[in-house]
Amino acid sequence: MNLKRKNTRSMQALAVMVILLTWMVIACAGVNKAPIQQNIAKAEAAINNARNSDARTHAPLELTLAEEKLSKARTAFEKEEYQEADWLAEEAITEAKLAEAKARSAKAQATVKELEDTIQTLQNEIERQRRQ
Repeated sequence: MNLKRKNTRSMQALAVMVILLTWMVIACAGVNKAPIQQNIAKAEAAINNARNSDARTHAPLELTLAEEKLSKARTAFEKEEYQEADWLAEEAITEAKLAEAKARSAKAQATVKELEDTIQTLQNEIERQRRQ
């Protein structure tokens, strides 16, 4: 009687272990890496866009943060830390877009300043012409 209980418990423990092992294999194999790789590629593209917008000059902190997060995302992906890699790639995209927006804003402000200076010069010239 006692032997039957031990066998039953052993079989139950073995069944639980097999189920857990199967679940772990399915969970590991079930990670869809493609969306994470796409996010990493999107982060690379966003960083390139920011660089092309002169973010290195106008938003260096944000651009550097984006580059660092992209690097960390790549490392996490290589270590098979997929969720971490995905989060870091998303953060890199956000930082890069912020850097690009700041760079574009700075350029627009410089253009506005130039236009204001030109308008002022023209107004001064018109006023000088009137006085003559």
